[in-house]
Amino acid sequence: MSEIQVVEREPMLVVGWSAKFRSILSPDANNFEVIGNLWMKTFNYDVVSKLPGAAGHPTWGVIWQDPDDPKGLMYLAGVPFSSLPELPEGMTSREIPSGLYGKITHRGSLDGLKETMERAHRWVDDNGYAEPDNWHDLELYDERWGNGPDAEMDYFIHVRKR
Repeated sequence: MSEIQVVEREPMLVVGWSAKFRSILSPDANNFEVIGNLWMKTFNYDVVSKLPGAAGHPTWGVIWQDPDDPKGLMYLAGVPFSSLPELPEGMTSREIPSGLYGKITHRGSLDGLKETMERAHRWVDDNGYAEPDNWHDLELYDERWGNGPDAEMDYFIHVRKR
């Protein structure tokens, strides 16, 4: 099991594709279906990497509260940018605020992601933290990610001291 570390993150701009979804922690979850389709678009790097300001790898998943649905979430699959270019139709951007994040490394396939996220949320509750009003959770997919039991990705849960 991976330990959770508190890290300070700088603001970040991510550009890619986004959609509404229901959390893996929800009884009516549709995350794998919705998010999988977003990653299929994002992995077409020709579109993203040719835009001015693209930093390329690594790829980031960004999660935040859907402003129109208190039970829903938004997900953006994309890459970091140094500045916002003119975006092709269908693409979007999200500015991630700086702040404290609890970082946990998920190992193995996405089948076990629900348990990793449950553990991260319990850690928040058990360690005197809460999510800020303008929270953004992050998934980092870098060179460690792939298929198989040795795959790793980092999950960052946005926190503030209670």
